[in-house]
Amino acid sequence: YKNKNLENQFSVRINNVNDLSQYTRAVHAIEQNPAIDNVTVNNMEDSSIDITVTTATDLDNLSRTLTQNEHLIATTNSKKNVDLTLRWRADPSQTNSNYKQQA
Repeated sequence: YKNKNLENQFSVRINNVNDLSQYTRAVHAIEQNPAIDNVTVNNMEDSSIDITVTTATDLDNLSRTLTQNEHLIATTNSKKNVDLTLRWRADPSQTNSNYKQQA
């Protein structure tokens, strides 16, 4: 029922994923987002996950939608060929002035 012409694919990197439990929760948080049609995990290295998301929305809306999850914070892109970089916050009650959400 979805029009393939309206689908966009974006490369997303999630940093600060420190163990298998956080990995599972981070991928699940993105998969469960209603704006996301598909998630493909491309790579895991150190504390980062590189994924491709398929969505009908644009990059700005994707960023806004994903960061509504209290565990995901938009951050500055740190790698070429990455459309969106997010930081996983395992405990949302902890705040850190170094990681203020980008406007």
